[in-house]
Amino acid sequence: MTPFISERFLEEWSNRHLVKALASAGFLAAILSLVLLAVIRGDLFFEQAKTSESQIVVEGEVAPSASPETNFYDRTLIYLRMVMALLAVAMEISAGLALREALKLGSGSGESYHDLSQQLESVRAEMVLRLQEFALLKNEAGAFAAQFWRDFYRSMLTRAMRSAMTKLLVFVLAIFLAASSANAQNPAQFVVALDLTKSVAAKGPDGKTEYQNNLDGVSHFLMTLPSGASVTVIGITDRSFAQPLILLRAHVPDDPGYFGERLQSARGQIEKAWQAKAAHLEPHFEYTDLLGSFTLAGQIFDAQPGSEKILVIFSDMRHHTRDLDLESSSKITAWSRARINREISVADLKNAQVYALGVDGARKDFVYWSELRQFWITYFQHAGARLMTYSVLREEVFRQ
Repeated sequence: MTPFISERFLEEWSNRHLVKALASAGFLAAILSLVLLAVIRGDLFFEQAKTSESQIVVEGEVAPSASPETNFYDRTLIYLRMVMALLAVAMEISAGLALREALKLGSGSGESYHDLSQQLESVRAEMVLRLQEFALLKNEAGAFAAQFWRDFYRSMLTRAMRSAMTKLLVFVLAIFLAASSANAQNPAQFVVALDLTKSVAAKGPDGKTEYQNNLDGVSHFLMTLPSGASVTVIGITDRSFAQPLILLRAHVPDDPGYFGERLQSARGQIEKAWQAKAAHLEPHFEYTDLLGSFTLAGQIFDAQPGSEKILVIFSDMRHHTRDLDLESSSKITAWSRARINREISVADLKNAQVYALGVDGARKDFVYWSELRQFWITYFQHAGARLMTYSVLREEVFRQ
């Protein structure tokens, strides 16, 4: 409180001589306090030197007498009081003068807390603007690209002008051409083997023979051909390889059309040609040469190298020739599978996918059907092909 009162006192009187007098008094008080402290330190040092002699006790002698009394503390007490008083005066006067000078410097600088706060807020706002500008410049390229594509797609959706529609059609056409060229690089080649022997003439619960169901399955399959595919339909007869029966050859155009209309038209024409051909077919062959049809399919695949090979078989898979009879036996033994590659010739169907459909179990039990399936799994493994499906179903497989 004393420095504040001193500052107010000097401010109210505003007398330069009074300030000089107080400064002089404070100076004298400080100097006198230093002198008195020096005197006290000297007396203290003298007293310590006088009483520092060691007291030696010799055994058998009388104890030394007590040290003489001293009046050091009585003499220095008055000095100490004067030092404390002078220091207090010097410190308070100095604090008041220092506070007065500090306020004079602060008032004379022309700056206030309010102004400095406003300047600080202004600098901070400027920094935020600069950071925002930096971020905008950093993201300008990405934002421009995003805005460009946004405006581009918006114009394509909202504008109905001829130029916009032309660009859209060109874009769609380019996509279809790219897809067509991709398909053309690896076209699919299908060989469909249809059983024309009497073993498929058995009627099912619906009154239709397995042969008629196979015809329907071939028709349904032809309506699923992809663009760029080639298809060859061969007949499974008693001499499938020695006297091959080619029922249909067709090629689906590479260009499916803008909306697939060309592909649908090509499928319809192929299916119509197949219906005309199938009207004159009958399952009248006594024997079933499946192995010969597979050899024939391998040679058809070799005629178009680099294509995706897919063999689709509509048959009960009961091979029956003089060399190998899988139909008359009640069960297929492991000995029959062991003859593969040793006595039974294996077709070259490397990397081909095989789908055996309509493999009915008419007049046979499930054990026979399972053992026959295991025989053909072994056969196609030796032929280098993959048996993808072996099922009594037909159209349901291609729906999946």
